[in-house]
Amino acid sequence: MAFREGDFTGAIADFSAALAISPRRAWSLYLRGVAEQRLSQAEAATHDIAVAKSIAPRVAARVAKYGFAPEATP
Repeated sequence: MAFREGDFTGAIADFSAALAISPRRAWSLYLRGVAEQRLSQAEAATHDIAVAKSIAPRVAARVAKYGFAPEATP
């Protein structure tokens, strides 16, 4: 998985492809948002994470169990 390997550009492409098939996949939206954040794409990241949470309010907690979370902002 590109995300696990730190290839955030590749991860965004992978999640975007998944979302083209199923646009309401909260995990894909959330993780795409995290990848966007890691690439300093703050506006896109904020949007994707917010939409993911609106679809599945507990997505952040579930994703965090696997060690994937947005970076803390200072």
